[in-house]
Amino acid sequence: MADLARENACLRAENDRLASYRDMIESAPDLVMRFSAEGRVLFANPAIEGLTGLRPEMTLGLTPQEIGFPQEDSERIHQAVLEVLATGRGLLDEVTLYTLQGEVILQFRYALQRDAQGHGAAVLGFARNITREKRLERSHRLAKEQAEALASEVSTILASMVDGVGVYGPGGELRYMNRAGEAILDRSPEARCMSMRERWALLRLETPDGHVLPNDQRPVFRALQGETVHYEQLVIRRGCGGKLICLSAAPIRNAEGTLLGAVATFKDMTHKHALEQQREELLAALKAERALLQAVFKSAPGGILVTDSLGRLTMANPAADNIRGEPYPIGRTVWEIEDFTILRPDGRPWPKDELPLERSALHGEISERVRMSFIQPNGTRREILCNTAPIRDEQDRPTGAVGVFQDITELCETMEALRVSRNEIRTLVENVPDLIVRVNRQYCRTYINHAWEKYTGRPAAEYINTHISEPLLPQRADYLVPYRKALDEAFATGERRSFDCSYRNRLGVAHLSTFVIPEFSSDGEVESALVMARDVTALKALEHELRQAKEIAEEASRAKSEFLAHMSHEIRTPLNGMLGMTELAESATLEERTRHFLHLARESGNHLLGLINDILDLSRIEAGEMRIERYGFDLRAEVRLLAESMSVLADQKGLLLECRLDERIPKYLLGDAGRLRQIIVNLVGNALKFTRQGGVLLLVEMEETQAVEQGDIRLQFSVSDTGIGIDKATFRTIFENFTRLDDSAEQVGTGLGLSICRRLVEMMGGRIWLESEVGVGSTFHVSLPFGQQVDCAQAVQEILAPCETKSAVRVRPLKILLAEDNEINQFFVSTLLEDRGHRVTVAGNGLEAMQRLKSERYDLILMDARMPVMDGVEATRIIRNNPPAGVDSATPIIALTAYTLQGDRERLLAEGMDAYLAKPVDSDELDRLLAGLFPTDE
Repeated sequence: MADLARENACLRAENDRLASYRDMIESAPDLVMRFSAEGRVLFANPAIEGLTGLRPEMTLGLTPQEIGFPQEDSERIHQAVLEVLATGRGLLDEVTLYTLQGEVILQFRYALQRDAQGHGAAVLGFARNITREKRLERSHRLAKEQAEALASEVSTILASMVDGVGVYGPGGELRYMNRAGEAILDRSPEARCMSMRERWALLRLETPDGHVLPNDQRPVFRALQGETVHYEQLVIRRGCGGKLICLSAAPIRNAEGTLLGAVATFKDMTHKHALEQQREELLAALKAERALLQAVFKSAPGGILVTDSLGRLTMANPAADNIRGEPYPIGRTVWEIEDFTILRPDGRPWPKDELPLERSALHGEISERVRMSFIQPNGTRREILCNTAPIRDEQDRPTGAVGVFQDITELCETMEALRVSRNEIRTLVENVPDLIVRVNRQYCRTYINHAWEKYTGRPAAEYINTHISEPLLPQRADYLVPYRKALDEAFATGERRSFDCSYRNRLGVAHLSTFVIPEFSSDGEVESALVMARDVTALKALEHELRQAKEIAEEASRAKSEFLAHMSHEIRTPLNGMLGMTELAESATLEERTRHFLHLARESGNHLLGLINDILDLSRIEAGEMRIERYGFDLRAEVRLLAESMSVLADQKGLLLECRLDERIPKYLLGDAGRLRQIIVNLVGNALKFTRQGGVLLLVEMEETQAVEQGDIRLQFSVSDTGIGIDKATFRTIFENFTRLDDSAEQVGTGLGLSICRRLVEMMGGRIWLESEVGVGSTFHVSLPFGQQVDCAQAVQEILAPCETKSAVRVRPLKILLAEDNEINQFFVSTLLEDRGHRVTVAGNGLEAMQRLKSERYDLILMDARMPVMDGVEATRIIRNNPPAGVDSATPIIALTAYTLQGDRERLLAEGMDAYLAKPVDSDELDRLLAGLFPTDE
């Protein structure tokens, strides 16, 4: 029992010693590192952070060069590590480290760290910062050389003194200093020639707390003032170095008391202080090592158990307690623990005398990667991977054992899930209809799925490990070229490739859509490619059918557009005559009742014209031919003109029409003013139509939070009325084609206006919505983005203003040729022109117009686009490009046409016509065109 007590006492003492070592390493100011055979850092104490700014855990796995050592010194460290591992002997070397404070010289002492079996496991490096000592050594050598040069001039008595002695004249000039003094103060021979202030500039005196002594407090200066001073500790600094000294200074006087100078004696206390400091650092390092080992033991992710030589537990870290499910009882053996079952991988209980930890403690055996299972007290089973080893004393006798346990339960569950997942993926791959093949870098097949066998009619075994070019069949030639190219590119770039190709198999010609997907190894290199091919023969056939259907639909669309163009022409031509004759008759002096009848007839005609325009707009939108323009315009001017035009209807119904604009809205905007006008007119017109009393409000506000392109703004147009209101059940269909707000007979309309508004708003990048209450009124909101016109818009408007003014001025009398085949339109247009003082000659077709142009010159030609014998387009082409004799090719031509579809205006202008006038002819528009072509001098 006494022996056992002594052994326990020795063990505790050893543990205390190790703990103190760990504490010392952890808190040591010197750098302590552990290196692997590859030269990488396995451990670094906190001193590394003060040198490099890197926390110890950040250096793990790094090379010395990655920490801050130069490449040459990093290689020296690696060579030293390899040498220590090879020989087992320690090494001493000096290396340089680039730190946050600059270049530091470290003295590395390398020692071999052995594992539990006594083998070299790693190399410990103890690095001491000897930068200051190196510099002091260099300074010491310089001072020694200077002292030897002055040795013949100084007294042999003072030269033999250990303490430094310096003698100064009354002016502070240095008259003598012995060798010890020179060594301590790093004096140079030139110092004798320097003044006191020059020497003070080279040598700095500080108190231990870093306070720099001012010149009037320096010991020699005070001694020259008659004081005797003594400093137990002073730090002298010359450049970056420093020494700790004990210094006394006193005045030198003659027998009469006259001050002759001063003498200073001083002793170098640096070495003594360094020894004391080294002792403290060693104690701190031991304490840090102890703390380090304790921290590693407690924070290790794996369980750690330590036993004595009899197998009794002496230590267990928290991870071990967590794996067991409750704390281990210290002082008992593992087999003595109740409710703790250890099983073999096959589920059988593990015999107590064969447990790896017990075998290591009792017999000194080593166990590695032993698989076992723990049954926790709550019945949970944990899968464990165990390593054990004996602990030996100086005589290599087992004194205990250590076991490291890793809980691999989650790993086992993951592996099982991976196995299930692999089986599921294999089942999926084997049953998909796509052909799947894996090809290696030698272009050989290494895997083929079941779909390949069904597709080729041959077993997969015939293709495994064969080249992609095999079998050499003529029908595969067209497929192999893109196949090999796609593989080459995938292997070279690491990117996916795809191609489509036709392939003849046993069932006929098939179309394959193939994807080549590169597969990467663990080092990131392409090692194979997964080829997936899908039979798209049926899809290709469907695409062919779709193309045919598309061509049929496009042909139908062209036929529809052509039909609408002809119908527009055929309807507008008589409508032009009807409206023209009505306008002429209304403008004549007639009785009021007849004028009223004519006005109603003209309103009906205008309604019919609006119907035609709505149908054409809807057709353009559906055909994708409607274009949204972007140009500068004055929003306030547009709203003012709109209010003026709509106020007539409002006055007729006794309603109040009010317009309000947000003052923040810029005057000039970029957008399609024509389409905006069409939208607002439709909404305001509907509001006036369905409001019997009250009024209509047009409100234009700037939106604050809507996201638009940079530099753009978003405006909200709200048209509110006090009319009949709209049922909420109608909201969903109100913007659809042919949906009317009111089906009563007293309201007329096609039901296309709101549908066209919605589509125009969407094409302009906005949205439209409705708020309404039956019997109270409705509000239609439109939100649209607009660009902001630059400041030059004002100048442009001012330039164009005179032109706009001139458009209202009648031009000089003109000689005009009217080419028109419809007699009513001939009469109407002729009358309009003659009423304005012009002389008009009529031609019934293009050929007749050519004849009249040969015999007589005209100021202007009004040319109908569609006429018998020769139409207006062909006649214009001849006039511009190949005019007959006597025909002036520069005569202005205005297209007079009922073609108003998208592109008709551009097409006619491209043929050489100067302007475009749609039927029915608007007399104001005709006046503006004539004013633009023939400006007056006013």
